Amino acid sequence: MIPSISIVNYKNLDGLNIKSFERVNLIVGKNNTGKSSLLEAIALFVSQFDIEILYKILYDRGEKITGQDIVNKSVANMNILSSLFRDRVVSFKNGTKISLSEGTDIAGCSFRFVQYVEPNSAGTGRQIVPNDSDAESKLGFEIVSKSGSYIYSLESNRFLTRGNFYGKDKYEKLQFLKIRDIERQQNAELWDKITLTSKEEIVYQTLRIIQPDLERITFVGSNPHRYPLIKLADKEQILPLLSLGDGINRILTIVLAMVNAESGYVLIDEFESGLHHSVQTKLWEMIFNISEKLNIQVFATSHSDDCVAGFETVLNNSLQNSGKLIRLETKNGTVKAVDYSNAELKSAIENNIETR
Repeated sequence: MIPSISIVNYKNLDGLNIKSFERVNLIVGKNNTGKSSLLEAIALFVSQFDIEILYKILYDRGEKITGQDIVNKSVANMNILSSLFRDRVVSFKNGTKISLSEGTDIAGCSFRFVQYVEPNSAGTGRQIVPNDSDAESKLGFEIVSKSGSYIYSLESNRFLTRGNFYGKDKYEKLQFLKIRDIERQQNAELWDKITLTSKEEIVYQTLRIIQPDLERITFVGSNPHRYPLIKLADKEQILPLLSLGDGINRILTIVLAMVNAESGYVLIDEFESGLHHSVQTKLWEMIFNISEKLNIQVFATSHSDDCVAGFETVLNNSLQNSGKLIRLETKNGTVKAVDYSNAELKSAIENNIETR
């Protein structure tokens, strides 16, 4: 688990320090305070700026890196990547970079734009040069992570220095659920990975929060468009899960993400999306239980009073549950984090004090 995080220059988060996380963390705050950006920063930190995760974050926000052979492709890609920086302001100076770290722990990661020159006939190796250099240089970016420093070309869309960036250390235990992920195409693959294991029963138990008479589930169709069917107890008819509404499909997406992220991380943007308030407390209970059993750290965002109330109920009704509510708020143009202790959260709910 990550115990804390410090974020510098990532979107609207500049100098945000969250001193402590728990196993299950609910992040609240008004619109545009950076809740979704915080989830993105956590994903980039635990993956050490994994390139696939980086590009997926950009793509989901409508910022698509181009591989086409167009004029000034490097500049076009740099403009897209600049969306990661505060106010989209970038330069090639060492100080203009995104930094993510565990508090004061130096074992973090960073991302910055660079200009580099290729090896020449004199034997000089590839190297980063100042932006005022007379050398004929190209555009790229540098990722500094726990495993080393890597340069990525914005012209060829590839790493110039590989190291072990694509090796076994590539992070896989990270599930990031966005608002639109009521039903993910990956669900069929995630289901295949846990079929005929004890984790399959966890999925059934969780789905029965909404559909108590659910008996079996299977996926049919051909990749990548397989979809789930369910069998209800005492009924012969087989039904598409989608016919039962968004809620049960959202729960399937959440629980499949969790049982496939053992000893990893699950990030859920707008937890309450598609869920009626009556099921949220039970779902939080399952999330706390699964995260403890499978050693998962959970980060979720919400705008919902019902979501916060359900979270508080489960958190304070068990001494074994480890969770925290974190509120993001903007003061003088800077986003700050406010922690709520279990007792403070309970008091706020009981006295109708605004926590969102």
